[in-house]
Amino acid sequence: KYHGVSQFDPVTGEFLAKKKEDFSARFGAELCGLAEKDARICAITAAMPSGTGLTRFASLHRDRFFDVGIAEEHAVAMAAGMAAQGLVPIVALYSTFLQRAYDQIIHDVNLMQLDVLFAVDRAGLVPGDGATHQGIYDVAFFSNVSIPIFAPANYAELRYWLTYLVREAHGPRMIRYARGGENPALAALPCTGARYDVLDPVDGARVALVSYGAETEEIIAAKDLLAQHGVQADCVKLTQLYPLPDGVCDTLKHYDTILFAEDTVRTGGIGEQLGFAMQQCGWQGEFLLHAVDNSHLLHANVPELRKDQQLDAAALCADILNALKEKQA
Repeated sequence: KYHGVSQFDPVTGEFLAKKKEDFSARFGAELCGLAEKDARICAITAAMPSGTGLTRFASLHRDRFFDVGIAEEHAVAMAAGMAAQGLVPIVALYSTFLQRAYDQIIHDVNLMQLDVLFAVDRAGLVPGDGATHQGIYDVAFFSNVSIPIFAPANYAELRYWLTYLVREAHGPRMIRYARGGENPALAALPCTGARYDVLDPVDGARVALVSYGAETEEIIAAKDLLAQHGVQADCVKLTQLYPLPDGVCDTLKHYDTILFAEDTVRTGGIGEQLGFAMQQCGWQGEFLLHAVDNSHLLHANVPELRKDQQLDAAALCADILNALKEKQA
């Protein structure tokens, strides 16, 4: 219990606040439901059953739950062997620790296109744990070996896409979600089942703000800030990150300025890939990219991390306004 400590009474040791519902808990609950209907589904983690929301799964499906200890490499190699024998293993790990198993992801799972789903917890900017726990590399290293990536922005999307990825999709695939709960602005978004959505499009908008997952909160807020300056913008939210969803470039080529924001590293990220794809389709507008500078990361909460990394709404708005001002000069 004292590995990761929240506020507690120093005399009794009793924790003062009950754990709130979050993406990890929702993932665990949904996986339990799927496992009840499919005896092939197994869950694997590496010394983080409670952190990944798998405590209930471990209780309900004891013969299908495997905690391998602090051995992420073995977790992925074991999943490969299980998939080769017809099971459907789900490997639930924090993004930062999954880095240890990159060799196994490539050689044991991906080369043979085995049916393994990676559930990547604590994806993106992570509050309170410092530089060692930031989940900022997974998008780059999964996309660079051509593994499909999905990033739900709220619980409804988590349920929909987890069900799809377990029941219908095959081969190596990945779903990623942030630490903590869904943001109210993102919870209000409908789950359309589309691989990307244009959120409340505005007639005549010439600016597109593009993002995915938890960072979508900031492009929605930036849209409102831009409107206060008389600039109309549309928000485009990706749910399928890699490969880029069919049709997204055709949608975006009608805008003069595109800003892409992601809480992962710039090099190898989706922003770079989208910018290249837009160039390849003949688009000649201005592409602005905001991503994580991994040379330094603060020990801070998410709003502070976003501000430091120029990923907050104010920074996104300012970049658009500066770009438009330069065009008019």
